[in-house]
Amino acid sequence: MSERIVPIDFPTVNDAVAACEQGDTVTLLPGTYNEDRTVVINKPLITIQGKGEDVIVGKSFTGGRVLFDVLSDHVTLRNLMVKDWDKGTAFKVSGHHVTINGCQCMRNKIVITGSNCKLIGNALSEAEIFLSGNGHVIRGNQLKQGKDIAIVNNYRPLTNTMIEDNFIKCMDDYSWQNWRYGIWIGHPMSKHIMMRCNNITAFTGIYMMGTYLNLEKNVLANCNLVGIQIGSEHNTLRENAITGGLNGIVIMKGQNTLEKNIIGHCEDAGLTLVADGNVIEHNLINSCTVGIRDVGQDNIIKSNHYFDNGKELMGTYE
Repeated sequence: MSERIVPIDFPTVNDAVAACEQGDTVTLLPGTYNEDRTVVINKPLITIQGKGEDVIVGKSFTGGRVLFDVLSDHVTLRNLMVKDWDKGTAFKVSGHHVTINGCQCMRNKIVITGSNCKLIGNALSEAEIFLSGNGHVIRGNQLKQGKDIAIVNNYRPLTNTMIEDNFIKCMDDYSWQNWRYGIWIGHPMSKHIMMRCNNITAFTGIYMMGTYLNLEKNVLANCNLVGIQIGSEHNTLRENAITGGLNGIVIMKGQNTLEKNIIGHCEDAGLTLVADGNVIEHNLINSCTVGIRDVGQDNIIKSNHYFDNGKELMGTYE
């Protein structure tokens, strides 16, 4: 296993990676590296790392192309900054057991389609994470998205994944009027996803399809339209805190369980139910125009606590 240093041993990242054998490390000294083509990583156990401050890669070719294309397994990318990559893809990962740690992405995106990948401690500005596959850990990232969605699952299922301790702000400082989402779990076959201890501000904080999704101890503050919108069945929301905005939680499907959540200061309703067979118990709802609006049937609503709401309950409830 060898260390290949850019620009001492090789002038570009591409040259260094092309010379790598399995298990080698490419170290980039502080500087700006303008690559003229995609860096393809097709050998396993390769590490590409920045050393020191201001290791900037990219800005050389345009057209929404991919900068790092990770095809192999057990690859690590850390302490790299990718800036203004023509709103393209900074890291595209189809390999397995790939780690991206301590990187910065500005005005580009990360696409993960492999399995058992880790995104830990990265900072993204106007840059989305597109997720599919199985067994990922998305932890401790900061995402400041001024236009679209921070974490997206859409075209392929996402399963057995942990999304935790992320800070997500999907809005600019001047306008709420764009449809921006913090986390979008959009594929109906997605399942067994844990979202916990995330701090989210967005037009809609979390939108979720799929089944057996668990949300625990998330904080959603001032989400303009809705904190959490549930469009699927068999999900559990426990000990989340939702405050401000128009609606706290909107449930569009049945067979979901909500317990021990705190919902407050919503201009419309703390909780809106438009489906049947949900269980709503031991939640605290305060200072909303309506505590719970139930327009479904056979929802079990019991042992909740209400304070200072305009009206505690509207509709059919138990």
